[in-house]
Parts: sequence; structure tokens; C-alpha cells
Amino acid sequence: MEIAERIRSSIANHSVAHNGEELKVTISLGVALITPDVQDKDELIRQADAALYRAKHNGRNQVQIWD
Repeated sequence: MEIAERIRSSIANHSVAHNGEELKVTISLGVALITPDVQDKDELIRQADAALYRAKHNGRNQVQIWD
């Protein structure tokens, strides 16, 4: 979670030049953890994807963890 937040913050604090304009870019990230409940990689990806969509739904430019 800490690493994901550092990545998100770093991107949000950086601008990109495009056609003479400075553009701000943000990202949303979903984080899932390997636990005894996670049986395979597909489940891990499903959980991370659900967390990502929650981040987008809650306003974007944030990190959400599967819980």
C-alpha cells in the first residue's frame, strides 16, 4: 500500500508536455494481498481489479486496498 501511494503521488506531482501544454496525469491503483484465502493468481487479480474500480468510483487519483 505504501509503495502504491508513493507511485500515485509521484505521478500526480509530475506534469507532461503535450502539444505545447502542460498536462497533469493521475492514476488510481487497486492493491490486493496474497493471503491464505487467495487460492490462485486469478483471484488475486480479481481482488486488485475490484479495489481499482472502487478507487475510480470514489473519485480517482487514489489507492484502494481489497478488504
